Amino acid sequence: MITTAAGRRLHSAVLLFFLLAAGGSLWQVGAPWIEAAHLLAALASQDHRPLQSPQAVRYEQDGRLHTGDLYPAAAGDTGLVVVPGAAEKGKDDPRLIRLAGVLVEAGFTVLVPDIPSQRALQVGPENIADITDAVDYLAESRRRVGVAAISYAVGPAVLAAIKEGRRLAFLVGVGGYYDLTSVLTFFTTGYYFEDGLWQKRTPNAYGKWVFVRSNVPRLWDSGDRTLLSVMASRRMADPDAPITDLATRLTSTGRSVYDLLSNGDPNRVPELIDALPPVIGDDIRALDLKNKDLSGLSAHLLLIHGRDDAIIPAGESRKLAATAPHATLFLVDDLAHADWKAGSLPGMIALLRALCALLDERA
Repeated sequence: MITTAAGRRLHSAVLLFFLLAAGGSLWQVGAPWIEAAHLLAALASQDHRPLQSPQAVRYEQDGRLHTGDLYPAAAGDTGLVVVPGAAEKGKDDPRLIRLAGVLVEAGFTVLVPDIPSQRALQVGPENIADITDAVDYLAESRRRVGVAAISYAVGPAVLAAIKEGRRLAFLVGVGGYYDLTSVLTFFTTGYYFEDGLWQKRTPNAYGKWVFVRSNVPRLWDSGDRTLLSVMASRRMADPDAPITDLATRLTSTGRSVYDLLSNGDPNRVPELIDALPPVIGDDIRALDLKNKDLSGLSAHLLLIHGRDDAIIPAGESRKLAATAPHATLFLVDDLAHADWKAGSLPGMIALLRALCALLDERA
């Protein structure tokens, strides 16, 4: 994040760029970009807050009870469900609150559902219904509804969009995935297959240990659950913490999870996934997008991804954009998964283009 002063400098620089670029046709060409520049400057400021506090809401869909925060817009008839990724603060994350405030200023009524499983870092196919229920609730009072999903939540959001059909008009995905086998390969080995070659980078280990936390409750043996939970806690606190002392005490079922985590050969990942307990494999297949028919997806996808994302490689959004029928991809410099720090001019322009496309969805 950057300071408010830096945010003001960004705001001035962006406005100056587009004043020069637009020339005599500033109003026709530059006005949407100027509005987007104001929003981008607000996103860059750590001190930016919503103009008013959200309303706590409760809603029920098909017997499922939910709570969330509703940020009403002063004008406009477009609603936006903002879905956090796997993050312990969930809807109360300061970054998410700042984003909600910016979106309200842009004219969107924003609903941020509280999803306990994602706050507990225990994600699964049930998150699809969490999103469809939020969309259905917001659609009761808004003519047009979209979803903005972050990180892991992009996959369930795409699957929710398929279920919702034309009720969901657009979907913004930030740092999402397409092929879970590829993502797990990158999480665990650092290898990613792109442009016909294996490429290796150092991944952010957060994704790997969220995978463990998500699947620990699915293991039948309480000892395995405890040992793998302690492993995850150790490594999320210190990436170099020793865990082999715990691994030797796992059963064969728990060991199958550990074997995937400790493997360094990308070619072995598919067989190691197949060796996982069936309930884990079933959930992976349920959340995977590669094995789904996306041809009926009517929502317009706006996919935003950091070029050097160390949690989910940018190639995942490239593959999703190439497969979905109505997708636009924005690759952004200086975007570390879901954390943006103003830097290069190309990075700012890419985010401005994405914001302009989002503003178009208010129509």
